[in-house]
Amino acid sequence: MTAAARAQIDDLGSWDNGSLPANVLAVVALARSGGRPAETRVLARTGRWLALRAMALSGHGDGHGHGAGRSVVVTIDPAAQAAIGQMALAARGLTAREQDVAQLVLRGASTQAIASALFLSPHTVQDHLKAIFDKLGVRSRREMIAQLVLA
Repeated sequence: MTAAARAQIDDLGSWDNGSLPANVLAVVALARSGGRPAETRVLARTGRWLALRAMALSGHGDGHGHGAGRSVVVTIDPAAQAAIGQMALAARGLTAREQDVAQLVLRGASTQAIASALFLSPHTVQDHLKAIFDKLGVRSRREMIAQLVLA
């Protein structure tokens, strides 16, 4: 383990009686049991979002490439801003399509540009915007942007 990894482990909740933090152990367990890489994002103590990724190594464990003893590689990196924005929108109760619309609004797209990009009518875009505004408790794009960017 590198010194940077030790610092990130501390930021994720530190060692718990000699064991890794629960969020790290969870992605390790998923990688071991699922046979494919596992990934999650975690809000660290410092307020930074981190991406945890785990992948089981082949050829370890019970001789068949699976089992509780399977070795796992874990990486911890800063989470991508796009992923954090998507999580923030989902956490506010926006549907997947509303998230798509909101992300385009945050990029400065007009109603027509949003409609074109998402293969929707401008009327449908307006309906999505109304729903977004209701869920966020705002009344305009400007208020929406201020709330999502400054929150």
